[in-house]
Amino acid sequence: MQAGNKDAPQPIYRQDYQPPDWLVESIELYFEIADEHVDVTSTLSLKRNGRHARPLVLDGRQLELRSLRLDGEPVTPDNYDLTNTSLVLGALPDTALLEIQTRTEPRGNTSLEGLYAAGNMLCTQCEAHGFSRITYFPDRPDILARYRVTIEADSTRYPTLLSNGNRVAHTMLENGRQQVQWDDPFPKPCYLFALVAGDLACVKDHYLTGSGRTIAIEFYVEHGRESLCGHAVNSLKQAMAWDEATYSLEYDLDTYMVVAVSSFNMGAMENKGLNIFNDRFVLVSPKTATDSDHELVTAIIGHEYFHNWTGNRVTCRDWFQLSLKEGLTVFREQQFMQDCVGGSTQRIEQVRMLRERQFPEDAGPLAHPVRPDSYIEINNFYTATVYEKGAELVRMLHGMLGQEAFARGLRSYLKSHDGQAATIEDFVEAMQNETETDLGQFFRWYSQAGTPEVTVREIEASSEAEYRLEFTQFTPATPGQAEKQPLLIPLRIGLLGQPGQSDHLVTLNDTWQEVTFGIESLQVTPVFLRGFSAPVHLNFPYSADQLARIVLQEEDGYARWEAMQRLYLQHMLGEITAEPLIDVLGQILASESDCGLLAELLTLPTENQLIELAPAPVKLDQLLDRRDGLLQRIGLSLAAPLSKHLNDQEATATADYSIASAAKRRLHAICLLLVVRVADEASAALAEQYYQQASNMSDTLAAMQALRDLECEQRERVMQDFYARWSGQPLVLDKWFAIQACTHFGEPATRIRRLLDDQGFDLRNPNRVRALIGAFAMNNPRGLHDRSGAGYALLQELLPKLDSLNPQVSARMAQSLSNWHQLDADRKRQINHLLQTLMDQPGLSADLKEILAKLSAAS
Repeated sequence: MQAGNKDAPQPIYRQDYQPPDWLVESIELYFEIADEHVDVTSTLSLKRNGRHARPLVLDGRQLELRSLRLDGEPVTPDNYDLTNTSLVLGALPDTALLEIQTRTEPRGNTSLEGLYAAGNMLCTQCEAHGFSRITYFPDRPDILARYRVTIEADSTRYPTLLSNGNRVAHTMLENGRQQVQWDDPFPKPCYLFALVAGDLACVKDHYLTGSGRTIAIEFYVEHGRESLCGHAVNSLKQAMAWDEATYSLEYDLDTYMVVAVSSFNMGAMENKGLNIFNDRFVLVSPKTATDSDHELVTAIIGHEYFHNWTGNRVTCRDWFQLSLKEGLTVFREQQFMQDCVGGSTQRIEQVRMLRERQFPEDAGPLAHPVRPDSYIEINNFYTATVYEKGAELVRMLHGMLGQEAFARGLRSYLKSHDGQAATIEDFVEAMQNETETDLGQFFRWYSQAGTPEVTVREIEASSEAEYRLEFTQFTPATPGQAEKQPLLIPLRIGLLGQPGQSDHLVTLNDTWQEVTFGIESLQVTPVFLRGFSAPVHLNFPYSADQLARIVLQEEDGYARWEAMQRLYLQHMLGEITAEPLIDVLGQILASESDCGLLAELLTLPTENQLIELAPAPVKLDQLLDRRDGLLQRIGLSLAAPLSKHLNDQEATATADYSIASAAKRRLHAICLLLVVRVADEASAALAEQYYQQASNMSDTLAAMQALRDLECEQRERVMQDFYARWSGQPLVLDKWFAIQACTHFGEPATRIRRLLDDQGFDLRNPNRVRALIGAFAMNNPRGLHDRSGAGYALLQELLPKLDSLNPQVSARMAQSLSNWHQLDADRKRQINHLLQTLMDQPGLSADLKEILAKLSAAS
């Protein structure tokens, strides 16, 4: 039969889930790699799942079908249906052996899904549906099969041939070709399949498990970059030891492989035994990467390793359960980072990311539950809600149950569902059964979108020994969910002024509750959400004096930071003058010994946070001007104590990364930024001097960030020098692109257009796109929302171009407009016009169409 046209994408609904009609018990794959194409022979051992007569439906995209054999006999075209997205065979026996030969062209695959070229190497990305770009297969996560893979290629061009599991054979063939065979002993879904072919260097190490097994560690990178792997290798060994000590989870294969790839849509991928990483999250040194980059490498290396159990050994039944693996593993990553790097600053960074990315998502047209009810393109649901909010739900469980009970529940879940595709219900049920805790109401968190608002009011007590609070909770309506039910919300509360800084866990379970606390002193300042115990907006009419008291006296680092953020916000909204704020900053500059926490306390809310927190319609220009004015006021008023910290050279005495030196450098960076905001000749000269003396990338970037928005000679010299020094190293040059993209003065959109033509920029590479276009769209609201409309015109020009190359990237760039409903009428009019113009363009991907349609619906 003739190939059909691809149907318009339709929503997929969770309620329509049905078990697969056919199971794949094992699959043998043979890859024959040629210069311009790859021929793939796939042999599926099939078994009918139940008593039915339904046909076998295999997914496939952008494939050339070359032959088809059933139980050894050819299948002619009149015995199957072939469309642009599927291969359908009917009248099959209950068990069958199906051999499929396809051809794919990885060097023309700019989507970076399936099998594609990254420089001179070939690699794969199969989550969520990339495997159907490699061969015809039932591409769904609940079909787990044993994989045996053979790769044949030219031994000179592709000396490194990798896949999942264990290397079981290697054969040299005629004409300089070689053949390598891999066998994975663990059944897995096709989204965890991986293949890499290239000429790569291998950095080897090992890890000794608690049971005495030696795990071979192999990192594959481009030749000449071996020296940049040390931190990633050590981070992996840290993660392996942590998971054993914390959850008694030991690695299950004999080899753990990581490959660093230059073109990758995501941060990394947890393919069983063969992780494929965006190279920026592997290749670091203090000379070329910041302290934050080092911490990101540790976090992402840990995240992908932790997936070995929470994602690989137990996987998702369907993609609606994505947070089952991602939310749980993000929480495990966060625990790991708090133990390794430091509790307060890590938790503050986690909350900052949640508020910058997830809270706006929950409040806008793209809001969806942690477990959505439907989707058109699953790629659009790799979101902050699924990941970061999903992690907060797991954290709430952990906080209510305690570490010991939570660990028991997690081990019970993994044991019960090992080698299976599970659901979020399975996870919560395991926690409930192991701890005998009723979590029925808690499960609403997974099905309701939106950020709950908890409002607290002091009420008159009946005696001086009581302190009474009234709590109400309300979750605003979100698209498709007008009515919300009350949630189970754990609030960690402290009462400053009471002996021992008392700590209470109050669990809200209704729309209205009253709680009475026993007190010994009438001087009470409540501290809510210690450790950010629940992902909610907390409303309480704090005075500036109460917030100052929390900053100066509270023991919880997150709560101190939160109080400081509220003080900043009160000033920028015109509710208080700068004096009480400056006074608090002066006191903490004189007394705080934790450099990392002090740096966080000195850091103002970001521009995006202000847009999210300010009442709508947001007076954007006024708000951002007040932020700039406050930065300058702090620099002027506290020049002496800021300079004192800045002149402490201990942090810059060494270029090496360590937790302690990173904290000191972070403090130096914010002090320099505030001092330079005075914006006179002396401050600009100081920043240039700081740049020239820097011995590591963290200090270098600190000077560049301080000069970023100063229109002066020093800035131009520094930017030109950095470009000349690092123009041959794309990962370092990305930092330069990002700084240029976030610069405020001049015409930002014109600057971006000029940089698009720079020889170091490549529209096909997601890292370059994120560094320049992404930084502008996501992190420069002043430039994106310029009243002239130049920022919107830039997006109108770039999004279709990006979409033709890589739909995943274009859809993510479009999400920069998710908060447009909060802006003023003129900007909303311009954005609405932009959205309508884009939606009228022919040939857009389903990824981008879905995002544009949801954004447009907010009008």
